[in-house]
Amino acid sequence: MAGRLDALGHRGVELEVALSEWAGIANLEERLVDGAIDPLVLEQLRAAGEDAGA
Repeated sequence: MAGRLDALGHRGVELEVALSEWAGIANLEERLVDGAIDPLVLEQLRAAGEDAGA
């Protein structure tokens, strides 16, 4: 996840912060859960990372 978020421009922050920032942009912030990752969020992150070349 960190590599994909990094490739999407979310660098220099903790993983949780980067995921939260990206989820807000992707309109998935309501699907974030502490200590886990929602399957839809993971699917969308993977797809976005592939588009960014990650």
